Amino acid sequence: MVVLSNNDGCVVSRSNEAKALDVPMGAPWFMYKDLFARHKVEVFSGNFGLYREFSRRVQQIIRDSSNDFEAYSIDESFVEISSYGITDYKQWGLDLRAKILAWTGIPVSVGIAPTKTLAKIGAWHAKKDLGSGGVFDLSQLVSDTPEWQKVLEKVPVGDVWGIGWRMNKKLLAQRINTAYELVTQPDLWQKRTFNIIGQRTIRELQGEPSFMLAEDVRGYQKSVSVTRSFAHAIEKLDDLEAAVSAFAAQGTKQLREKGEVAGGILVFVRGQGGYKTGTPAYKASVSLSLGRFTDDTLIVVSEAISGLRGLYKAHTGYKRAGIILYNLRPKAAEQVFLSDTLDVVPFLEGRDALMAGIDELADRYGRNTVQMGSEMLSKQWHSAKNRMSPYTMLDWGHIPVVKI
Repeated sequence: MVVLSNNDGCVVSRSNEAKALDVPMGAPWFMYKDLFARHKVEVFSGNFGLYREFSRRVQQIIRDSSNDFEAYSIDESFVEISSYGITDYKQWGLDLRAKILAWTGIPVSVGIAPTKTLAKIGAWHAKKDLGSGGVFDLSQLVSDTPEWQKVLEKVPVGDVWGIGWRMNKKLLAQRINTAYELVTQPDLWQKRTFNIIGQRTIRELQGEPSFMLAEDVRGYQKSVSVTRSFAHAIEKLDDLEAAVSAFAAQGTKQLREKGEVAGGILVFVRGQGGYKTGTPAYKASVSLSLGRFTDDTLIVVSEAISGLRGLYKAHTGYKRAGIILYNLRPKAAEQVFLSDTLDVVPFLEGRDALMAGIDELADRYGRNTVQMGSEMLSKQWHSAKNRMSPYTMLDWGHIPVVKI
């Protein structure tokens, strides 16, 4: 099985069987469709709304297992369990995995270790080792022991959390192929090769906690972006406004989920052009200050539309658009200015309550339950998804019917 990107363009996820056919990540669909047909490969459009719902349900089960929880990404989470008096971590992991499988049908890999980086390596082993039952316990792992060496020797250096493809290429050129070879390099070499974040990663591999929950080895996120390619070129301003409004609404919801606010927004559009038309593609963008740091959908959508109208050129076929929310900071740092009137604070609190209500309805009944009016101007901008799996948990019309 493979899953395709927006507009059914490229392969973005592959089952083990598809990988065995040497289907690379990012493979263009049209170049591999004959191979897929010969080997009866099931091909699906990316059903990202359904994936988010599965993710929410899995994360809620994990969240209920510990008060110290971090949703790292759509398919990864961390929990701190050392203070819960657990005597058998392996069994705890097996029980959690069994509950997730029974309640959602999703198989997961569980890595248990004294640091986040080693926990990631534990999850890597749990996925690769069929005899692990999906759980790999490194909680008693001690650095500079044969057991520690054996665990790290099996992990390719490129699979270490925080080692990007550029650094991986550099390390491989120096014949550093495994996590063990990385962590046993001289201290001076480590300091010359890595920044502070990289050095902390190495300490984590040695069993020294250096990243707390909600702290990312990639550094704090500096922006939130929502962009799409369209199924076909669109020309009308209403179509573009509907798309950009939807992107801005999605972006602000992501901000609220992360507890962050943005100070600015960048809006961009890309026209049709290049090799298909023999003319340069129209490209334009505008960066706007939001006035105050905010996660308010109404404010951000209004600014996004204002910026878009300044970019729009009639009789231009647009193939892509998007927004980037930047200059992020924690919601707790949101400022009230001395020049604000006395009713500003109640107003902001009311808007926060409104956004919370919109999010609750979206989480319960689906993302598009409450929409801005500008989002509903048009549906012409949506990406092509001709191989979509059913929205069984998000759309009443897709609920399976069982006849008895």
